[in-house]
Amino acid sequence: MSFLKIFLAVFLACIAAYAAIRSFYSIKEQRAISEYTRAQALINSETINDLVRKCGPPLVDDGKEIIGPRRIAYRAAEFHFTETPTGSGEWENLGAWDSPGTRQLDPIQVLRDMPCLENK
Repeated sequence: MSFLKIFLAVFLACIAAYAAIRSFYSIKEQRAISEYTRAQALINSETINDLVRKCGPPLVDDGKEIIGPRRIAYRAAEFHFTETPTGSGEWENLGAWDSPGTRQLDPIQVLRDMPCLENK
C-alpha cells in the first residue's frame, strides 16, 4: 500500500471519529437543555394549591393576610408568587428560590430535592 493511501485512510478515520464524538456531545447537550426546560416549566406552572396538594403544608406561608408578594417555603426551596395584575385573586409563580430569597435555584436540583413536585 502506498503512503498516500495509508495517509488518506487515517485522515478519513480521524474525520469520522471527530464527527461521531461531536454528534454524541450534541445529543447529550440537547438532552440537558430539554431536561432543564422541562424542569423549569414544571416548577413555574405550579399554583399555590397544586404545591400544597403535592408536597404538603409548607414550613412558611407569608402573604395569606397581606397584599403583596407571597412566599411559600419548604425545606429545599422557597416558591415566590405575586398577584396577577387583573386583581382576580390569582397568583403568578415566580419560581423556586434559595432560603433568603436572593438567588433563583437550578430547577433540576429543585426536582431532585423535592420529588413531590413531579406527582400528578
